Amino acid sequence: MASDWEVDVQLLMDVADGEWERLQQGMVDSMAAEPQYEIVPTATSNGPTGAFFSVGATVQVSADTPGKAADVAVAVTRKALRLAGAATDRGVTEVNIRQGDVDPRLLGR
Repeated sequence: MASDWEVDVQLLMDVADGEWERLQQGMVDSMAAEPQYEIVPTATSNGPTGAFFSVGATVQVSADTPGKAADVAVAVTRKALRLAGAATDRGVTEVNIRQGDVDPRLLGR
């Protein structure tokens, strides 16, 4: 039986100064056509120059297991970044999963 999950995904990326603002809006815009996912972009600088960022999103999904929820959230985050024009990430740096607290309207219910 599917449960509702809120998943924080962070991916390591090379992001030029000022590029993150463009990517944030692009991520939100790219996922507007897929209302089953609520995506909120997040980022933290991992270097003194700002060249490396832990870039990602909080994604709300419905899935049978926390592992499946994490897989879906990582895929959705990567898709949103790709559609926003981002370069390929350098891997997942962090995934946090919480059950519940998902607005059922976002999941098509």
